[in-house]
Amino acid sequence: MKVRVLVAVLVALLVGAGAGWAVAAAQDDETAASGPVQGEVAPVPASPSLPVAQVMPDPDDDPLATGLDLVPVTLTATVDGEGEGEDDEPAPALDLYVPDGWAEDFDGVATWKYTVPANSINAYQLRVEIVTDQGETVSGALRRRTAELGSAEAQGNMSDVRIEIDPTGDGFSASLIDIGGYRRVSFERFYPGPDGLAFATVAVSGREQDRGGMKDLIDRITRDIRAAQNP
Repeated sequence: MKVRVLVAVLVALLVGAGAGWAVAAAQDDETAASGPVQGEVAPVPASPSLPVAQVMPDPDDDPLATGLDLVPVTLTATVDGEGEGEDDEPAPALDLYVPDGWAEDFDGVATWKYTVPANSINAYQLRVEIVTDQGETVSGALRRRTAELGSAEAQGNMSDVRIEIDPTGDGFSASLIDIGGYRRVSFERFYPGPDGLAFATVAVSGREQDRGGMKDLIDRITRDIRAAQNP
């Protein structure tokens, strides 16, 4: 009888010891799995910061006003060989209205720029260009122009270019940071000639605070623009 009791006690001790070992082993495994592993933890590299374009402060010229006084002008492009033969076609010309008192700058070929003489260079300006020699449709000229802006951005000549096509399909508005770091806003529209192809483009560019005046100006100019009867 004592032998049986002794055996039972020994068995219980062995079972208890085995269970204790199993619990301890399980705790050790759990600790090892959940705790840090020495020599295997590498520091997380810092995320490289993206370059942020620095925007220069706008010049403090007064914002472009709406309802400016306009005066009629006729602009005539220069054509190589003009007047050298009886069969020469007349140089393309354009009738339109421009702001009264703005200074005109002609590149000698087919582009005119108008600015307020006393303004800073980065205030606002009007640009008119006769493009009939390019033989493009209005939609084709529009695609080319917006593609040029995208290419300029890809080449690093401007950044943060945002373009919105007009519902009429003949122009667009854009916002960008130019190569000098200035935020510029522009409106540009193409005008079709008698043959239906793009004849001229009118663009107004300036600062964000000029947006209302620019929209008003380009609406009024393109409403009364037409190809001139140049004999």
